[in-house]
Amino acid sequence: MRSCGLSGAKCRYIKSISEFVLNHLIFFKDLISKPDDKVIEELIKLNGVGEWTAQMFLIFGLNRIDIFAPKDAGLLKGIRHVYFDGEIADISQIQDIVKKWKPYRSIGSWYMWQVANSL
Repeated sequence: MRSCGLSGAKCRYIKSISEFVLNHLIFFKDLISKPDDKVIEELIKLNGVGEWTAQMFLIFGLNRIDIFAPKDAGLLKGIRHVYFDGEIADISQIQDIVKKWKPYRSIGSWYMWQVANSL
């Protein structure tokens, strides 16, 4: 992993989480039935997992369709391009836009990532 450019800390986190997954499969099965906020609460207890990682797990691991990750750089880049002509917008302006996407914020996020990737 180090040869791929990952820091020593990230390598340790990945190893630790991998071991946890292998030894606690029921933990992840239980997450399926929990509400989004409880999943985030449980995941961030794992060393190396923050709110953004937990949000990405909800979107891509559990296929939750109403997740917004307000600290995702690509997502914010797409939103700025589409809604603010590429200019910086404060989080309250962004939240006003994103709340209109409910209950499909993950899908709106996916489109904003596509915009950001095309720039």
